[in-house]
Amino acid sequence: MNSIVFPPPEIEWPLLFPLISVVATGIVVLLWDLFVPHRSQVMHAWLSVAGLAVAAFFTVRLWGLADTITFAGAVRHDGLSV
Repeated sequence: MNSIVFPPPEIEWPLLFPLISVVATGIVVLLWDLFVPHRSQVMHAWLSVAGLAVAAFFTVRLWGLADTITFAGAVRHDGLSV
């Protein structure tokens, strides 16, 4: 019996860091709201701003990067994407 072998997609992780940091920030803020009493509502804002600052940092690092395609064409970085 012949089996079909699918090669794994090539992954360029730095292209995904801004997206991963925003998703991770959302998860952290949701968990903070779930487990910490409501007296610390100000912390939600600071966690959100910190997470967006991390995403902005990773986005700025992508400026000037050559055109790149990753995840078998599902994610593309070019001059218009940053």
